[in-house]
Amino acid sequence: MKMPTMPDRAMQALYLLALDPVSETTADPNSYGFRRGRCTADAIEACFIALCRNDRAQWILEGDIRSCFDRISHEWLLTHIPMDKVILAKWLKAGYLENRRLFSTEEGTPQGGICSPVMANMALDGLERLLAAHFPKKGSPEKRAKVNLIRYADDFCIPGASKELLEQEVQGKWSGVIWFLEGDIRACFEEIDHEILVEIMRKKIKDERFLRLIRKFLGAGYMDIDEVRKDSLAGTPQGGIISPILANIYLHELDEYVEQVRAELEKGELRKPNPGYRSLQRKRLCLAQAGKPIPGNTKSWENRCENSRHWTPKTQTSYGSNTCATLMTG
Repeated sequence: MKMPTMPDRAMQALYLLALDPVSETTADPNSYGFRRGRCTADAIEACFIALCRNDRAQWILEGDIRSCFDRISHEWLLTHIPMDKVILAKWLKAGYLENRRLFSTEEGTPQGGICSPVMANMALDGLERLLAAHFPKKGSPEKRAKVNLIRYADDFCIPGASKELLEQEVQGKWSGVIWFLEGDIRACFEEIDHEILVEIMRKKIKDERFLRLIRKFLGAGYMDIDEVRKDSLAGTPQGGIISPILANIYLHELDEYVEQVRAELEKGELRKPNPGYRSLQRKRLCLAQAGKPIPGNTKSWENRCENSRHWTPKTQTSYGSNTCATLMTG
């Protein structure tokens, strides 16, 4: 185990005060190791909830990430950990002494470092969300995969509905996302269009006095190093208290667009059958087995069955269960 010197530990403790709240906002819900207010008892409780009833998962895939602290990529940490990159690089590349010999460190974080557990958690966060996206909780309780992830530091367990599912689908096939498109919006705060931002806020905020106050804040201007006032034609001041909120409001439009694109890309080739259509088919089968004629016009019945075959909001409204009951009663 590598142990930083006391001055380094003190410096890491200072940076941890700022880094820990950030990691809590991005952490997986079922991550319990090295987090404030969480302990092993909470992880045990999560396992109990996932397994306690007969209709819950009956099998567990248990895992331990080998040499987790020792193999974390320095490049990934320098790119994704939100702190001073120069200080972080010095910590990661400091090396270690053994038998009075200095060895370099090309990967990993020292397990004795104060910030190392938080950085390891940030590197592993996202596994639960990726697993949930690959095995969505859809369908009846009997047909669900019941796959979840409960993690304590680098140890985890994955409950599942069957042994075959965990061995073949999770351990054998699932490897998470293969490719990522990573981006950084250049000069995000400086290039926000004031008019577009106000129009976006006007969709939800009807108080024009509040919007005028926001517009004054955006166009207040600033003083440069020569004490010359300059106008703010675009962007929000990064030192402003509400600037991060305004930037999030502005970028929410991008989030909604990405969600629409994702929904289109993840749409299956076959449409979901309409429950109203299934009900019509079942009642028609019951009439046929009982030897009773179909009420009303047979051709009209066939047309309504065909029109209600697939699930859409309009189809559900027109040919839902109430319509089925009306057809059967006359």
